Amino acid sequence: MRSTWRSELASQPSKFLGGLSLFSDLTADELSELAWTAMPFALAAGESLCRQGESADEMYCIEAGTVRITVTVAGGGEQELAVLGPGAVLGETSLVGGGLRAATATAVEPVSGFSLHRRAFEVLRASHRPGACKVIRRLAGLVSERLADSVRVDAGSNAAVAAGEPPDLGVFRGDKADLDRDNLLLMPILEDFSRDELEALLGELHRLDVPRGTVLFREGDRPGSCFITLRGAVEIYVDTDAGKRKLALQGPGAMFGEASLFAGRPRSATCRTREDSILLEMEATTFQRLFEEQSVVAFKFFDGATRILVDLMRRAAERQTWFEAERRALQS
Repeated sequence: MRSTWRSELASQPSKFLGGLSLFSDLTADELSELAWTAMPFALAAGESLCRQGESADEMYCIEAGTVRITVTVAGGGEQELAVLGPGAVLGETSLVGGGLRAATATAVEPVSGFSLHRRAFEVLRASHRPGACKVIRRLAGLVSERLADSVRVDAGSNAAVAAGEPPDLGVFRGDKADLDRDNLLLMPILEDFSRDELEALLGELHRLDVPRGTVLFREGDRPGSCFITLRGAVEIYVDTDAGKRKLALQGPGAMFGEASLFAGRPRSATCRTREDSILLEMEATTFQRLFEEQSVVAFKFFDGATRILVDLMRRAAERQTWFEAERRALQS
């Protein structure tokens, strides 16, 4: 059973947390505010920090010792995925999303560190504290990088793709005046917005009326925009040695294209409209400007985008965990 623990570091968790990349851009005051929510813990060798299938509601920062990450596979066998030591962070996406643990973490030797519970972090999020905003932005970038890496694994291809420029979508821009604001506020990315905040965000977006079969971006392109589907559907796919592999179909309410903007990496897949569609577009320059702002509108937009990314990453991680476990089982 995990227990609380006290040591010299327990009285100054901000010093330890400040040395982790996830919190490295926080000011001293922001670190102190975050550290107020941190709880010290200790494990004896053989104790579990978290178990596969449990509710994912805490992240863990390892200060000393090592933990073994394993997953139970079909048939009841156990496969080791990694061994993590001091400075490692586990379950960081728990801060902005729930779900279940995809793996078990067990102490190889005595382990100590700090945990941050999602409910405590939500207090900072709800009040739009600058430190929470920075953590969310860093999480979004981290998750986006992992998500981009997982796309090729999920597609089963490592083919190199030539870099390119994004298509010019300006010809499809239209009037936003007749958009149904009530329906917009029901979309996951916008559900926390007030009407005034929605209008402020719409001022940063373009409406696109796009015909069926239009390529919005190609695998390898420099990221130029992200999108929200209002009407119609778009398909996301990669070209593999075995042909086109569809990854997702994004219908009304879905956001897509943001992962490449967060990660600052070329597109990992191709996206085109499957039918006539109405989209909202945020250009990369606007995305970056908002990303650096401390406004409530920017906070809510990126908080919502991060929650969507975490959900995508959780599903992708589950697929990858089982893929890796099965691969290792076949090799053993």
